[in-house]
Amino acid sequence: MFHQEVKNSPTNKARRCACKSTMIPSCKGFEENMLKVFILVLIIICIGFTTAGPRRKGIRRTTTKAPIRAIIQPSIPKLPLQCKVWLPAHTAAKYYAGYAWRVSYGVCLQGHNDVIKKFTIPISEKFDGPEMCLQMCWKSLNPICWSVDYRVDANPNNNALLDVTCILSKTSRVHNPSGSTVDLDCCYGWTYFERTPGWIWRNKPNFEIKNAMLNKKSLYAASLETCKKACAAEKDFICMSVEWKYVPPPAKPKPGRKPWEWVQGPIQKNCHLQARWKRYPAQTLSIKVGTIYAEKVVASSTGWAWTSIQNACISGHDTKVTPGTDIDECRKMCSEELNFVCLSVEFGGGTCRLSLADSSDQFHYNQPCAIPGTVYSEKNI
Repeated sequence: MFHQEVKNSPTNKARRCACKSTMIPSCKGFEENMLKVFILVLIIICIGFTTAGPRRKGIRRTTTKAPIRAIIQPSIPKLPLQCKVWLPAHTAAKYYAGYAWRVSYGVCLQGHNDVIKKFTIPISEKFDGPEMCLQMCWKSLNPICWSVDYRVDANPNNNALLDVTCILSKTSRVHNPSGSTVDLDCCYGWTYFERTPGWIWRNKPNFEIKNAMLNKKSLYAASLETCKKACAAEKDFICMSVEWKYVPPPAKPKPGRKPWEWVQGPIQKNCHLQARWKRYPAQTLSIKVGTIYAEKVVASSTGWAWTSIQNACISGHDTKVTPGTDIDECRKMCSEELNFVCLSVEFGGGTCRLSLADSSDQFHYNQPCAIPGTVYSEKNI
């Protein structure tokens, strides 16, 4: 009763009237605003506790320093590529199945002349001659051709023509039905090609192969790896190299077809399968920014040749680390490695570091090496 009398007293009524007469919001509105602010603060506090989560006992958050040889890999740049291409981290892989050509100059395989082909070509098509011979060998079924001896001579009756000689053989240093040892002889002016099973890919960013060729296919490939698979699966000729450049993906792929069999317009054909490669007679590469050139590479008949010893190293790509005595022992281990394609070695402090990366990996190859006493060598392919 007392409280009600105070509430309804003349003094309190006057105060309420004074509040209404001022320019500030009404007393009722002011109370409502304060209530909203209070609720908003409670919501913010609740959200803060939820995101923070309970702190688990017994766990300490620490920061450790990375090992000397570890690196932080850069992020992949947005395509299309403009200049320096970052290749993704290497993954171990065995030698690819299928066939590739191995070429030797100034030698020939005597005594195994199974099929001899002779024809004439214009002098302007001089560099097409070897490719024609290789295609004859690839298409030959009786006998199945494993090697080619090639020679080109000036036509004695017409200076504008060339005489080409192709000797196809079912025998090679790789494949010999008789089981005996096959040796090559020094033959001036001859070039020897042999079909070799097993090869690896060698990438060369920002380059393309010069000159047109007879056997070449163009198609769309979403990635360089897809382009390489199309090359390995090619049946019309032995695909030896590819050129790939990023283009936007097609809007609608053809249903029921493999990625490299999609039928596209000329703009979308960014993957080019080619019968020639860097060691093809008189073949060269030219700079083309944004294009990645890759070719099949095989070892020589006596194994891989090695570059001279250098003060260099590959950062962050030690595929295999094992004790060793010197760089020659490291090279031997690399040549005999079967679990991955070993391309380079480092030696230092009694340790051999075998890697499936080499100096073509511009982001991880360092010369000179920051680690004192480290020497480096790679397969010369």
